[in-house]
Amino acid sequence: MKWWNPRTWGGKSRWGVPILDLLAASGDNVNGYTYSKGVKQGYMDTDIVFSGVDLISSSMSSVPVRGMRRTGDGKSEPLEENHPLNKLLRSPNPLQKQNDFMYAEAAFRLLGGQAYTWVNTGVTDEFQDSSSEPLELWAMSPETATMESRNGQFQFKINTSQTVNCVGPQIGQRTIPVDAVTGQANMINWKTFNPLSMCEGMSPLKPANIAIDIYRAGNIWNRGYFKNGCRPSTALTSKDPIPDKTYNRIKKELTELYSGLQNGNGRPIILDMMTPTELSASPKDADFSGSSAEMQKNIFRVLNIPPILLNIGGDTTFSNQKEAQLWFWDNMIIPMTEDYVMEMNRNITPRYRDPSIFIEADYSEIPALEPRRTQLWERANKADFITLNEKRAMVGMPSTEGGDVILVPSAQIPLSMASFNPPE
Repeated sequence: MKWWNPRTWGGKSRWGVPILDLLAASGDNVNGYTYSKGVKQGYMDTDIVFSGVDLISSSMSSVPVRGMRRTGDGKSEPLEENHPLNKLLRSPNPLQKQNDFMYAEAAFRLLGGQAYTWVNTGVTDEFQDSSSEPLELWAMSPETATMESRNGQFQFKINTSQTVNCVGPQIGQRTIPVDAVTGQANMINWKTFNPLSMCEGMSPLKPANIAIDIYRAGNIWNRGYFKNGCRPSTALTSKDPIPDKTYNRIKKELTELYSGLQNGNGRPIILDMMTPTELSASPKDADFSGSSAEMQKNIFRVLNIPPILLNIGGDTTFSNQKEAQLWFWDNMIIPMTEDYVMEMNRNITPRYRDPSIFIEADYSEIPALEPRRTQLWERANKADFITLNEKRAMVGMPSTEGGDVILVPSAQIPLSMASFNPPE
């Protein structure tokens, strides 16, 4: 018996999708996730992937990032607005403001596992000093740069000469070395953990790639199903041979009267000497509606997004939107933002040659974290064993003159005095 080989057949499924894209047969190529596939078939062609990436990227980019300075008393204060670091953070390059730049960084990291940032110091030599103050920061597509190790020395290889669209500066081909002592370079690789490589990150969408394929295939099925008048495919069978004239007439009538969106009216089919037989399961039989919801949850699971935030019903893990928002920020946005800030502090702030300068994310005005701030205010207000300035410090306010005192209600007295009975 000769087995059917899909690799040599080259056919397509009923949904118009190549068979091999739907059949993850076996072996190392089961997943098949690449940055290009994640962008084209995921972010640009699958609503649930776009929604997840957009929610995370827009949430992170809503967090203001600013320059700070440590003072002599161990506290910190904002840098002046016209400081070069604050100017760089507010406007990283001529095409992007702070939130646009951070959105791109987050989206590149989610889709490709890494976000490359080219640090432009104004020097064209590829061996420019990696400690110079930056003039611009450019978020680079993961396709335009790679990190490699050669003879124990890490370096970045950049190639934007083949880039057609406006995805960043056209800096051509160059090699950017990494300082062996400080680890600094004029290219920053903000990446996720990859157990197979220290040079490349792994997209969190990679573990969800099969779920994305199934969800996408279900949508393609449904589109084809509606185009076919909401009818599954049918075989017309006959016991007797059919003359060519009859065959051509039936084929024409089926095409003109019963195929396509305009003919989805349920009219009966009149056939000569032929019996219709369904060839495939309908979407109801295949239960794509149920599997679609499960695939959505699988995709959200790897992105740490509570399904309730994108209005996917049937999930009762969180009692309300506020708790889901807090969980999302605590487990996804804040850790991701802090990791980004640490990467910037490691690569950008040392260039200003002032050890007191650092970059900080400000969460004080984030609406989703308002319940947390309310709890903190209530806790500070009820604490009667700390000073006024300690209470102000708890809620992020500066100290005030005369605030190093403990305030207590005037009506309260020690218990010993309450139980004291004066002699008669």
